[in-house]
Amino acid sequence: MQKIEADKVVREMAPYLNNHQLVKLKSVLDIFISASGVEDKLEDNDLLLEKYFAAKRTEGCSEKSIKYYKATLTKALTLIGKNAREIVTDELRDYLTNYQMIHESSKVTIDNIRRIMSSFFNWLEDEDYILKSPVRRIHKVKVSTTVKETYSDEELEKLRDNCTQLRDLAMIDFLASTGIRVGELVLLNRDDINFQERECIVFGKGSKERIAYFDARAKLHLQKYLNSRNDNEPALFVSLHKKYTRLTIGGVESRLKSLGQKVGIARVYPHKFRRTLATTAIDKGMPIEQLQQLLGHKRIDTTLHYAMVKQQNVKIAHRKYIGWVVLKLKDVSKLKNGKKANYSNIGNIPVYGANGIIGYTDKPNSPKNAIIIGRVGANAGSVFYSFKEHWVSDNAISVLPINDRVNPYYLYYALFKLDLNRLVEGSAQPLINQTILNSFDISIPDIVFQDKVVEKILILDKKISLNKHINDNLVA
Repeated sequence: MQKIEADKVVREMAPYLNNHQLVKLKSVLDIFISASGVEDKLEDNDLLLEKYFAAKRTEGCSEKSIKYYKATLTKALTLIGKNAREIVTDELRDYLTNYQMIHESSKVTIDNIRRIMSSFFNWLEDEDYILKSPVRRIHKVKVSTTVKETYSDEELEKLRDNCTQLRDLAMIDFLASTGIRVGELVLLNRDDINFQERECIVFGKGSKERIAYFDARAKLHLQKYLNSRNDNEPALFVSLHKKYTRLTIGGVESRLKSLGQKVGIARVYPHKFRRTLATTAIDKGMPIEQLQQLLGHKRIDTTLHYAMVKQQNVKIAHRKYIGWVVLKLKDVSKLKNGKKANYSNIGNIPVYGANGIIGYTDKPNSPKNAIIIGRVGANAGSVFYSFKEHWVSDNAISVLPINDRVNPYYLYYALFKLDLNRLVEGSAQPLINQTILNSFDISIPDIVFQDKVVEKILILDKKISLNKHINDNLVA
């Protein structure tokens, strides 16, 4: 039997045998091939791990990640108690199950261990130490999606207001406006900061370099903090004691936790600032590709994981795009023709006709917050709104909302934008009547959305009115 034939036998049997059985089969075939009949010696786990980590370093994996991988794999291989080349799928499954039970670990932790195992055994397969990875049949652990915590504006202000040290205030503003990782923060030096452009160079995961940006508030507080220092330490943030050593990750986490406890905010930690920035950016419409670059993510999936859309925004969007209903005008309002007015020189009640206010009288026939639609003539279909009591003349129709499904001013604005003049009938005497208006379809959103729209429209109307008043005075 030749070596080529032996390898073919092993490949054909791979779907039916586990790694241990395949290794044994190969060794038996090698006995027949080799004249000496000596079985290949398996390399021990320490040597395999050494070669694996050398490969990971070549790929650019950080020492921090390698340290985590080494601790995870060494612990697993030691407890399983076998050479990595002979480990089978069931043994890895048992290890993960027992680990979760003993340590009461979360599904995220177990999946992280599974991913590290997968990386190692895939490397063994690629390097021909094993014929197939035993992790192939261990699928990704399903993890329930939870809405990650972010800081509210009020919480951020509480943290700022209760900072007694310039360093803490500068640190909070810097984390909040840059969204950098805490590991990137503690590596920053003074020389890395460009105050003129409000940007800094940070070194992220995998020693990747990128530019991060900070706002004016962070700039001012950071400058004030640096100007207050009298040490020669190049680090951007240092400890408060007189040695003034570079601040560590643990030091940042401990200080933020203490500040949070002081003001009664649960779970204050560095990464929460990063998630808050990502969520705020998404909510304000920042393109996801730009946010990905800002955060320094290699994959856009990671960015989407960080950027949790606020539930309130989902609620508003649902009301905006899905919560609309089409109703007849008669379903939300009561229509009534006006009457001829008795005009008065001393009255202050406006009289509305088809073209708006046409005079004044001393008593109303329609309540405040009502809509008036022109009924006859060239101005038939014109729409007006009265915030106070008024009189509707016989050339107009009064429209009164009859339930709380509609905001009166929203209904007015909707009718105003729909150009009711197109519903007018007759050529000699243009006319729009109640029958036509009652059967008219109108799209109505959720009342909360209506209220928000009205709030913005009234602000704009007030500004327009003020500008008109100023212009009229200038002309006079």
